[in-house]
Amino acid sequence: HVLLGGKKLDLEYSDGDGFGELALMYNAPRAATVLAVEDCDLWRLDQSSFKVILIGSAIKKREAYVQFLRTVPILSEMADNERMVLADAMRERKYKAGQVIVSQGDAGDEFYIIADGTVKVERDGKFVSNLNGGQYFGEIALLTSKKRQASVIAESESVKV
Repeated sequence: HVLLGGKKLDLEYSDGDGFGELALMYNAPRAATVLAVEDCDLWRLDQSSFKVILIGSAIKKREAYVQFLRTVPILSEMADNERMVLADAMRERKYKAGQVIVSQGDAGDEFYIIADGTVKVERDGKFVSNLNGGQYFGEIALLTSKKRQASVIAESESVKV
């Protein structure tokens, strides 16, 4: 159970869940008390080890994203420090075959770069093209504030953007 100010919250943790990371990341006191409702085994990680692991992981992820961004034609003129800023802002998403990523006519406030997989582009319900890793979509709606000009649907088993 999780208690906040003595009041039980509607939260429960089970195998594989973690807690306490915010206090470690921000060097802040714990915001809540966690009580075991049955016998359990826990793994404990001290703050300095947690930060070393977290920072190392973030640096590796950033380097991988920057390397990937170098291969994207529309971003080829960017300086590496600009790519780093972009890499830090990127959020990876995964889609399954048939899943709609964007729909024609919707407002567009995100730009997508395909990291892995294939998508199909449809306009007015008709096939336009396929896009693969390193290709991108969503830039028109983002740059012009126009509505989405086409729908984009995950075609391969798994698509990562």
